[in-house]
Amino acid sequence: LQKFLEFAQWQANLLAKSNGEEAKPPAVKSEQRTPSSKPSRPEQRYGDRIRSTAAALAVVAAKGCPFCGGEHKAEECEKFLKADLSRRRDMARTKEVCFRCLETGHMAKGCRGGRPCGVDGCRQAHHRLLHPPSTRESTG
Repeated sequence: LQKFLEFAQWQANLLAKSNGEEAKPPAVKSEQRTPSSKPSRPEQRYGDRIRSTAAALAVVAAKGCPFCGGEHKAEECEKFLKADLSRRRDMARTKEVCFRCLETGHMAKGCRGGRPCGVDGCRQAHHRLLHPPSTRESTG
């Protein structure tokens, strides 16, 4: 930014001299930083942007299937769907996915997006694909 301002001032001076005038330097607002007050390291100057960009990249990277790496949601993964309940739970535990929404980056306790299971009226905080088989005996 400082180099651009210097260039713009230089251009203004050239233009003013060609018209027989002397260009005045622009007034500096009090909230603008002076070159000496500018942080020297990029992470100081752009810290918030670097962190937010890194967070955005992490979200993009996490969108793929955690089980096979495919471009689909975990609940649509053929490998996951073909596995029995015990294997699904192992896969979820190994890949550190939330048992409630099957996404990475958090666990069921901190999940904001998952809904209650809903299988046979189940209100537990687990994904429907991780619902345990019914222990009730059939009556009829």
